[in-house]
Amino acid sequence: MTSQKNIVTTIFLTFAALFFVACAEDSSPTGGSNDDWHNRIENIPVKRSSSSSAQSSSSAYKLDDVFNPDISYGEITDKRDGKKYRTVQIEDQTWMAQNLNYADSVNTPSLKGKMWCGGDSTIQDYCDIFGRLYTWGAAVDSIEFVKEGYNISTNYGDYLHDTTPSPKIITGICPEGWRLPSSDEFDDLFQKFGGFSTAGKALKAKTTLWNTDSGSDRAGFSAIPTGYLFHDGSMKYVGENANFHTTQYNNLHSVIKVLAANRANASSEFRLRKEGYSIRCIKITEDDLSADDPVADEDSTVDKDSTADELTK
Repeated sequence: MTSQKNIVTTIFLTFAALFFVACAEDSSPTGGSNDDWHNRIENIPVKRSSSSSAQSSSSAYKLDDVFNPDISYGEITDKRDGKKYRTVQIEDQTWMAQNLNYADSVNTPSLKGKMWCGGDSTIQDYCDIFGRLYTWGAAVDSIEFVKEGYNISTNYGDYLHDTTPSPKIITGICPEGWRLPSSDEFDDLFQKFGGFSTAGKALKAKTTLWNTDSGSDRAGFSAIPTGYLFHDGSMKYVGENANFHTTQYNNLHSVIKVLAANRANASSEFRLRKEGYSIRCIKITEDDLSADDPVADEDSTVDKDSTADELTK
């Protein structure tokens, strides 16, 4: 009897040891992922319903399947993390042809708790394919934005107060040499393909990731239906919508550009700044660099002791 108890005890202790080892590996900085622990999207709760995944997607889907084979894409490497992105020249604009997937919340504290992987989580490497969703504050790197002297709580571009100038460009969390696009620059892109009524078709990727009515991708912009993170923490419209940040904002909202399934058009909408949307960076030009960047008056700066959570809404 004693021998049997010893055997049972040994088996129990063995399984207990294996359990604790597994837990330790999962919570370690490198356990189960090439990303550091603070970059792992799995650590941030996201409510995903069955309707949040593209109906025709496949777990074997590859990133190369997104792009138009008839387009000559460029490529950049983000020096911060080594990630590579395809780029596309569309007349006088150069755009990233992929959604940004930058996630280093240690070197960029504005990102902490304010980014999520978008898209269909049933697809292998879905973070790399769909990129990440960011709050507006995370997108503009709000902590640095405020350090530069700009008041993040007032209207951009409206000049409601003479002491609150607006920066000419906002680099945000884009790679070196790139920046966040303005609402006008997206509108200019739409005009290149017939305006708001028809641009959606030309900018959407020709891929089964769209539940219905994929695009022609004449532009090589290769937009995919990443969906967005609603303010209640749930993922919405995966397979149906592509939504992109711009630099325009007011106290609670920012301007988002939307491409949708079932429609050939593009739209511009005000959405809550604390919701998560995709980023497409645009290349910085000589005109950008030569423009005067207004310096904020001392009275226009916000309290430097404001918390990161308040700043990144």
